[in-house]
Amino acid sequence: MQLYLIRHGIAGERAEYATDAERPLTEAGRKKHGVSLSAYSPAICALSLS
Repeated sequence: MQLYLIRHGIAGERAEYATDAERPLTEAGRKKHGVSLSAYSPAICALSLS
């Protein structure tokens, strides 16, 4: 079994949103998260969720 832990990128301030699910990624969060995911891209694309 392989387990991939992917951390959420930098998001908007907690005080500005009712829930974490509503917090969008900041510009810096999108850039940083995109770079980290690109390193795992082939492995993530091959994941089977069944």
